[in-house]
Amino acid sequence: MSAVRVALVGTRGFGRVHFQGLQKQISEGLAELVGVVDVAEPEADVTAPWFLTLGELLEQLPGERAPEVVIIATPITTHMAMALEALAAGCHVLLEKPPVRSLAEHWQLLRAAREAGRSVQVGFQARGGGGIDRLRRIVRGGELGRVLRVTAYGAWQRDRAYYSRSRWAGLRRLGGERVADGVATNPLAHGVHAALTVAGIDRADQIAEVTTELRRAHDIEADDTTYLGILPAQADLPPVHCALVTTAPDQSDPWVEVVAERGRARLYYTADRAEIGPAQVVPSQIVPAGVAAADIGAAARREDYERISLVENLLRHVRDASVPLLCPLESTSAFTAVLDATQSVPDPTPIGPEHVTWVGEGPAAHPVVEDVEAWMTAALDSGAPFAEVGAPWGDASAVHRWSPRRVLRTQEIAGSEIAVLVDGSDIIPRSSPRPYLHPLRTLGGTVITDAHPADHDWHNGLGVVIQDVADVNFWGGRTYVEGAGYIWREDHGTIAHEAFEETSADGTAWTQRLRWRGPEPAADASAADVSAADASGGSAPSDGPGPRVELEETRTHVFAPVEGGWSVELTSQLRPVSAEAMELGSPGSHGREGGGYGGLFLRLAPLAEATVAVPGPDGGRLTGEDAVHGARAPWVELCGTAATGGRFAVRIEHLDEHDDPWFVRVAGYPGLGSAIAWDSPVTTTAEQPLTRAFRITVRDLP
Repeated sequence: MSAVRVALVGTRGFGRVHFQGLQKQISEGLAELVGVVDVAEPEADVTAPWFLTLGELLEQLPGERAPEVVIIATPITTHMAMALEALAAGCHVLLEKPPVRSLAEHWQLLRAAREAGRSVQVGFQARGGGGIDRLRRIVRGGELGRVLRVTAYGAWQRDRAYYSRSRWAGLRRLGGERVADGVATNPLAHGVHAALTVAGIDRADQIAEVTTELRRAHDIEADDTTYLGILPAQADLPPVHCALVTTAPDQSDPWVEVVAERGRARLYYTADRAEIGPAQVVPSQIVPAGVAAADIGAAARREDYERISLVENLLRHVRDASVPLLCPLESTSAFTAVLDATQSVPDPTPIGPEHVTWVGEGPAAHPVVEDVEAWMTAALDSGAPFAEVGAPWGDASAVHRWSPRRVLRTQEIAGSEIAVLVDGSDIIPRSSPRPYLHPLRTLGGTVITDAHPADHDWHNGLGVVIQDVADVNFWGGRTYVEGAGYIWREDHGTIAHEAFEETSADGTAWTQRLRWRGPEPAADASAADVSAADASGGSAPSDGPGPRVELEETRTHVFAPVEGGWSVELTSQLRPVSAEAMELGSPGSHGREGGGYGGLFLRLAPLAEATVAVPGPDGGRLTGEDAVHGARAPWVELCGTAATGGRFAVRIEHLDEHDDPWFVRVAGYPGLGSAIAWDSPVTTTAEQPLTRAFRITVRDLP
């Protein structure tokens, strides 16, 4: 392959590690270092052209000298802006960990990468080692029996000098911006990410709850003695527990471990070495102080693994897209959710001086927390915070629980949780926040919905969404404008849960009141701005000025068991708050052929295979996406196999006189929906609200 042109942003710290690693790739003809960026002059052996800013480099290295890959090894506060700048210039990006400071930034960056047609690899270096995939296979394949938990242990030592290394060291915030320089989100972030990956928890929507106990012995703002408990949203995934400190008496190799019924598999991820074998498994109970984790012992077998450079992996991917990235940005939203958790709860509390011994003098002094390693072990074996396992320095007031989104309601059928209604607080403004049902599961536990997929961040579970409500986009993403195509506009609305108005005695039926609100009208907006917008990605304000778009929706759900599964009858009634009629449209009603989506929408989980059908003439069926998309029929059905395993069928039926066409996608992404404005708009008024009723039936298939 021809050498990939690379720019390195940050030549010190971990940037220096990247520079040294690039020498091998340069010598092998894989890379060419065309420029570096640093605020200070690089060391003498860095002979590539030096620039003070990334913008300067991109401007002065045009054409055949322009970088194809930008490696960003700078403070976290600079990651987002630099990554966006590199993507906008058409570059692929390797972004050091932690990649971003919040889930909102994650979704924004993921969307920017997709729109640019470029890749973002995240520098969780342990992901390049073969041990992560080995343990992940143990979790999935049941080699050691049922997996009870995945744990991460990191007992490190950091002195005062470490927390004086920069202005942002040891801080949670700097100048009002999130820095997140805690033990779990910076020095031992690799352990958190590795444990999540081993457990199969890659996405934020796979996390139900994060429990934190953030403590500090150093005189810093951030945490240095931390417990994390991550509860998965899926019943078939194990919980993750992390005990991570920079207050240990000695520094040891960190590890992640699979704890199963018939043994343990421990990976020392910095050494790419695992010990796998039978072991006595400590029950999930409170463990007395001083009790060590069960030793794998002499019966264990040792396995060593090769490590692939994440930079080299990205370079090969750039030249050959069939080479998969080892740590793509989309696989890190679970980690970013955990980071969000640590930064959203109250600040870490100090550990009392009676429990801390300082060793050394001056900048070399470091704190040692009383029996910290024993209490880390107890926390991991019990799956509980330090305070709950009896650590004398534990602090119950420091234990907090956080969720990526607020759960409004859960629904069970026959003792199985089959639906979760969330408030949509995890959706960024440009993806039109709204409540949605996710995950939806079969009675057998197969998750059939997706949320925040890389292709369309605004596709979330099951809900009622419309792209054009009086020129307000409640669907999310770009707005389709006739003559201009899809463009970014500041026209995104929000749908907010206000209250549950009625709930049946058995909890299987409930009515929800929602409020649809458009953005505040812009006084200087005009329709001319829209027609002049750049169809390839330009931005135009929404039409205005005018009254703010506002509607009320009453949405009723009635759940019931059916043979082999369950069903929900969903009725939506949407009316404007004002007395005036309101027009509801779609890309189809604005001229996009076959693009009349809007109404009920179900984004399905990734599928290994699927077939779709509607009833055809003479009692037969029409099958295939081309035949079914746009069909007017009483029902549409998809039968498929989830990428994670498990076959299922989902059918959506009209329950009223309306025969809106079905919007169906299989090849590009899996989704089913109704189309209230397939090729022409409809109206809703206070007297005659738009009303639609459906039955969604979900069944396991053999």
